[in-house]
Amino acid sequence: MPVMNGLQAAPVLRKLVPKSPIIRYTLHACEAVEQQLQTIEVASVLSKREPLSRLTDEAQALLGE
Repeated sequence: MPVMNGLQAAPVLRKLVPKSPIIRYTLHACEAVEQQLQTIEVASVLSKREPLSRLTDEAQALLGE
């Protein structure tokens, strides 16, 4: 993302659309990042190494579809 990364964008999104679930889709996950995500209420963290269908399934589940 050209202006900010996902960790920077998540709190902005949380303020703009507070009830929308946020999924972090990443190649890199670590404990420190996971703790940051808890404070901004990220609904789910998925690895980019998983099939793309996992992302769409998770999004549908979070949206109740």
